[in-house]
Amino acid sequence: MIFFQPRTLGVAVAAALSSLTSMSALAQQAPASAAAVQSSEAEATLGLVSVSSKRLDSARNALSPDTGSSIYNFNSDDIARLPLGDATPMNQVLLQVPGVVQDSFGQLHVRGDHSNLQYRINGVVVPEAISGFGQMLDTRFANEINVLTGALPAQYGLRTAGIVDIHTKGAATDEDDQPRPFGGEVGTVLGSNGRREVNTQLQGTVDRLSYYLSGTWGESNLGIENPTAQRSAIHDHTRQTRSFGMLSYLLDPDSRVSFMFGSSNGHFQIPTRPGLDPQYMLAGAVPPLSQDLNANQSEKTDFQILSYQRKVSPQLDYQVSLFNRSSRTQYVPDSVGDLVYNGVAANIARTNTAYGLQTDASYKLDAAHTLRGGLFVQRERYGVNNQSTVFPADSNGAQTSDVPIGIVDNAHGSGSTIGVYLQDEWKLSDNLTFNYGARYDKVNTIVSEQQLSPRLGVTYDWSPRTRFHAGYARYFTPPP
Repeated sequence: MIFFQPRTLGVAVAAALSSLTSMSALAQQAPASAAAVQSSEAEATLGLVSVSSKRLDSARNALSPDTGSSIYNFNSDDIARLPLGDATPMNQVLLQVPGVVQDSFGQLHVRGDHSNLQYRINGVVVPEAISGFGQMLDTRFANEINVLTGALPAQYGLRTAGIVDIHTKGAATDEDDQPRPFGGEVGTVLGSNGRREVNTQLQGTVDRLSYYLSGTWGESNLGIENPTAQRSAIHDHTRQTRSFGMLSYLLDPDSRVSFMFGSSNGHFQIPTRPGLDPQYMLAGAVPPLSQDLNANQSEKTDFQILSYQRKVSPQLDYQVSLFNRSSRTQYVPDSVGDLVYNGVAANIARTNTAYGLQTDASYKLDAAHTLRGGLFVQRERYGVNNQSTVFPADSNGAQTSDVPIGIVDNAHGSGSTIGVYLQDEWKLSDNLTFNYGARYDKVNTIVSEQQLSPRLGVTYDWSPRTRFHAGYARYFTPPP
C-alpha cells in the first residue's frame, strides 16, 4: 500500500528600488510603528490562547480518571508509526489492543462482548449510532486515543465493554510550538482491491478562535469481507466519506466554548457468491444467477457537540456539554434475487435521533482527595420501516404459492436515559491510589429498568514502567 503526503512549498520574491529607499523609510515610519504595535498585540493574544488552551486541556483530561481499569494508550507518535499513519482506519487501531477482535461485518468485540463500546471525544460521550458496515470516526483527527477496559470507575456507564476516549488535535503550531493562523495538508492513499482515498486537514488560530477541520473521501472494491475464496470479491464496491470539525473560542484565560461536529456517509454493495441454486419459484420471473444479485446498503450518521468548560479555581473544574446525533441505515434488496434465493425481499430503513446533556465536575478537597461527579441525560427517538415481500407458506415453512405477498412491519418509539455518578480518588501515597464511588442509571426505552452500581478500584505504581491494578464494578447495560 502506498501513502503519499505532499508538503507545502513556498516561494517568495521581493524587490526594492534603491533610489526610493530614503523616501520610503520616511514615509512608512509611522505606519511601521503602528504595524509593530498590532503585531505585538497579536502575538500576545496568540501566546495567551496557547497557554490557556494547554491549561484547559489538562484540566479537561483530569475530569476522566482511569483508576483500577486497564488502559491502553496510543499517542500521536504511536499512531504515526502505524503502516498507514493517521490514515489507518479506527477499527484497525483498536485491534492493536489485547482482547479486541473484529467480525466479518467489521464490528468490534472486546473480550468476547458484542459491540457495547462507548466512544468519547474530549471527554464527551458520542451517542451510539445504528450498527452498520462503515466507521463513524476517523483516526486522522485524534492526537491521542485511550482504550479503557476492565473494572471502570463510576464515571463510565451504559456501554462498558470498552471506553474509547479520543483527544483531538489542536491548532497548527510553528517550530517554537506557537499557534499560527493557518496550516494543513492533503494526502492520498492507494492500495489493493481498488482502494483510493483522498484526505485533507486544515487547522489554525485566529485571535481567540482555534479551528481544526478534516475530511476523507474514499472507495474500494472490498467494502465488506469477501464471502468467497477468490482474490477479488463480486459486487463488493463501497464509497465512503467522513468529516470532522472543531471550533474552540477562548472566552477568558479560565474558560472556553467548543463546538465539535462530524458526519459519515457510506454506500455498500452486498457481496454475492456464484454457483448457488434458487430455493424458491417466483411467478413470471427468470431466476438471476446468484453472482448477479444487486442488494445495497446505505448508512449516514451526523453528530454535534457544544461544550462550555471553566476552571473556577485551582480546586474546581467543570464541563457542560449539549449533544445531538442522527443516524439512518437502509437496506435495499434485489427484489427478485432475494425472493428466489432467500424467500424474502425486505426493504428496511432504520432511523435514530438522540440529544441530551452531559456534565462533569472535579473538586480537589485536599492533597489526598479529589471528588468527581456528573450527570448524563439523553432523549432519543427511533423507528423501523420494514416493507417485506414473502411467499405464502404452510405450518412447516414450505412454499404454497409462487405469487408473493407484501407485509408492512413498521415500529416507532422514543425513550430516555439518565445517569448520575459520584466518586472519590484517594491518593494514599505517591504510588498507591484508591478510587471508590457509585453510579445510578435509569433507562426507559423499549424496557424500563434502573440500577445502582458500586465501583472500587486501586492502583499501585511499582515503578515508572510497572503498575498493578485491581477493581470491582457492577455494570448496567441497556438494550442496543
